[in-house]
Amino acid sequence: MGTQTAQRGAVQSVAAEFNVSRQTISSLWRKAKAQLQVGVLIDVSSRMAGNVGRKRAALDFESITLIPLRRRTTIRSLASSVGISKSTVHNWVKRSILRSHTNAIKPTLNDANRRQRLIFCLQQLEETSIPSNPTFKGFKNVLHIDEKWFFMTKTSQRYYLTPDEDELHRTCQSK
Repeated sequence: MGTQTAQRGAVQSVAAEFNVSRQTISSLWRKAKAQLQVGVLIDVSSRMAGNVGRKRAALDFESITLIPLRRRTTIRSLASSVGISKSTVHNWVKRSILRSHTNAIKPTLNDANRRQRLIFCLQQLEETSIPSNPTFKGFKNVLHIDEKWFFMTKTSQRYYLTPDEDELHRTCQSK
């Protein structure tokens, strides 16, 4: 076994190599010497793994579901509604505790609307190409203007939802 002292400067060089303090290396060296004297297998691993650090902020899903959706459109507004920091909410989104859902507004179509759309599409087919290879007419001189859709609501909206909440489907009746 011989002497159990480290060579002069060895602790300092090992500390520099692993980018830790000299005291950390000395502490590990003392642990290893004590285990060697007892005759057990040398183990200098940390005994605190997984049980150290700041405790995470608790998330109450029920308090988030009680917040109206209009207050859950941005991380900032959700954080102020819950009463916690923006970075905590952002970390929840990154760790998939909360999820972001984006949807676009869709028109509410009844059977008559669907039928009209289908008839319009069928009218746009070239009559000579229907039996073998149906192709559409050129749309170079067709312009569709539906201004009311620009001012009704935002076209796309983001919401922050809990994992058990259903995704939203927004519709709007045009006529």
